[in-house]
Amino acid sequence: MTTWHPTLIRSSKALLTLGFLILILIFSVTLQAHANQEASPETSTKGAIGGIENAETQAIIKWIQRPDIIKGANILSLPDGEPPSTVADDWLCLAGSPVADIHFWGSYLGWQENKPEPDGTPPGVEGFRIQIFSDAPALLPGSFSRPDKLLYQVDINDFNEALVASIKLTDDPEPLFEHKYRYDLNLPRIFWQQRDRIYWLNISALPKEEQFPWGWETSMDRWNDYAVQGWYVTPNNRSWEMVTHPMTQRPVDMSFALNACEGASKWMQFPDMAHGFNFPSFSAPSGSSGADDWLCLDGKPITEVHFWGSYLNFSSVDEELVHWEQQNPGPPLATLPSPPPMASFKLSFHEDVPAGVDQTYSHPGDLLREVVLPSDQVKVRYWDSVPHKDAKGETWWEHKFYYIVHLKQPFEQQQGKIYWLDVGAQPEEEANWFWGWETSQDHWNDNAVTWDGKLWNELGGNFLINFEDLSLGSVYSVGDTFVSNNLPIEVLPFQWSNGVWFNDGRATVVTGGKAGGSGNEIKTNNVNLRIYTPIPISQLSLLFGEYGGNVNIRINGDSGFRNIDNLSELDGQIIAGVKVSVINGFGNDKGSLTLTGLITDFAIGGQEFFVDDIKVDLKVDMAFQLVTLDDTNYCKGDFDRDGDVDGSDLAKFSADFGRTDCFISGDCEGDFDYDGDVDGSDLAKFSANFGRTDCACSLPVTAPLGLKSQKSPFSSAHGRAQRNVNSLPLGEEVIPKRKHKPAR
Repeated sequence: MTTWHPTLIRSSKALLTLGFLILILIFSVTLQAHANQEASPETSTKGAIGGIENAETQAIIKWIQRPDIIKGANILSLPDGEPPSTVADDWLCLAGSPVADIHFWGSYLGWQENKPEPDGTPPGVEGFRIQIFSDAPALLPGSFSRPDKLLYQVDINDFNEALVASIKLTDDPEPLFEHKYRYDLNLPRIFWQQRDRIYWLNISALPKEEQFPWGWETSMDRWNDYAVQGWYVTPNNRSWEMVTHPMTQRPVDMSFALNACEGASKWMQFPDMAHGFNFPSFSAPSGSSGADDWLCLDGKPITEVHFWGSYLNFSSVDEELVHWEQQNPGPPLATLPSPPPMASFKLSFHEDVPAGVDQTYSHPGDLLREVVLPSDQVKVRYWDSVPHKDAKGETWWEHKFYYIVHLKQPFEQQQGKIYWLDVGAQPEEEANWFWGWETSQDHWNDNAVTWDGKLWNELGGNFLINFEDLSLGSVYSVGDTFVSNNLPIEVLPFQWSNGVWFNDGRATVVTGGKAGGSGNEIKTNNVNLRIYTPIPISQLSLLFGEYGGNVNIRINGDSGFRNIDNLSELDGQIIAGVKVSVINGFGNDKGSLTLTGLITDFAIGGQEFFVDDIKVDLKVDMAFQLVTLDDTNYCKGDFDRDGDVDGSDLAKFSADFGRTDCFISGDCEGDFDYDGDVDGSDLAKFSANFGRTDCACSLPVTAPLGLKSQKSPFSSAHGRAQRNVNSLPLGEEVIPKRKHKPAR
């Protein structure tokens, strides 16, 4: 049985506790106990539903900013015009491996906007133009960074386009919809980058139909400065302005993913820059610390560990959880002071104890290696500031940081074996702040765990709310919040079938099995019940009974609100990125509702509607990257990515040798160092590679099974199909087939 012990651990003065996990997750020992006893197999934590479930993709992912399937917008990015207006967003090279393929999301403005699902093929684009720029950093507070010099440009004629979701834009009687697509493409020539450098990706499209121009989709995640829109002719003739959401007028980031073919990264679980939280993790022997598992894919030793975190404490006034500089919005709007100092960081590597040996979940076993480093031996870099809302609706910011540890002695491991990483920090004496490890957007295998001094306890898991702890006959009105099994449930107004909102309904604790369960259940009479969890839910199910009137349901905010006669109408639909499955629900009957996907907000109710046995599945993984020495056989002279450097590559290099306009055109094949020309230093690099036949990152000769490519009139000399689209994490999308985790 998983238990969460509110063990209190103090440094010299301040009480530093694992128990305040309760403040973050809200759920208690009682809630988890119900979950372990009664959770159904369908909601087991063993199934991977998060961003990454295929372990092999962990090593090739370089960067991902997920699409905002709930409230996102598509921003026009068109290379034509005088001047053109295109969109760009930035990323940080983490491990130095080159970019081999790109994935992004977009849609067509106004196309079939009156249909909840598209009919037929989309308008399509003639092709995509991919540009990559160096970074011009922000120089003053309040200013923003932007693309600097054009390093790379290619026009893509071979790509995959796939529908991922249709979202509701308005709540009018005749609502408007937007149909979101995902695009997968290989770069016909590699983009070589340098570690710890910021670059900008610019994606634009030539539409086939001017009536339905293509727009790049905004992201739910954010990093560094916001996306920009503008034009570039030369390094001295350019103009960029921050992009804002057309409805909220707030700055945005764009959705894209970058993959390497091979490289130094062994494992990547990216930080959740939309809904993540930092879990307190200490290095003291008696303190709480977090741990998460990974699979060794190649047997190479770990030379570096990268991870993410931030700083928090309890308020001295009311013991409420507070974050460091939480009233400061951070860059680019304001500057931040240096982060709170830590005395040391501890990393430990453990064997794996599989689920079923001594717990229902896997956890760390024997200690294999422990490393304790003073803070001056840990490289710290500001990552970003993420806004949150408190209970009063006020905005506060969480400032996240990125940490790099170089292991003097690499950690050796065996291919195909599961290990656990434990990371913690020790605050300095008299410190006012302690450190928290950031959660990840990705999920692999079992949940992360925390050490309470005696046991490893699971974070997240399956939870059952069955209302047995409520008094029979209790009545709750609109505006009330009641708690069952430590889960807050808010009573909200109800919308009748004619669109009128009613505020005088009530929810009552009753018995009778009208929802199909046993014992207590909730009867809703013209109210909605909003179920609150402080972290996203990956799956939710409940029993219901509907015996008259209409039904309301809200998934992930107002865009996911539906006013329907019966729940059966929603069976099989994708609402706000979440798949809805309904058994029965035809009226005057009982049934079950299951939601699968990233759920950040959920409410349901009716006029004669009963609810029981709410089950939620919470996935919690930690954000970290494992790095090894890069021994990949790269060949910078393999321009056509056919695995060798031969005469065809020599012809391309010779044609470009002596050019000095590379920052204008971006298409110099031989400008390996991206200094704007193809000169003697580039010739030396090409000569060193000439004749090689062992070049990594060659493209497949034919498209993988299941891929369909579109052709465009852009130059197609080097076009190839890309890797299987199911190998890339989809964020909120739930349509593509899932792959099972590797067997233990």
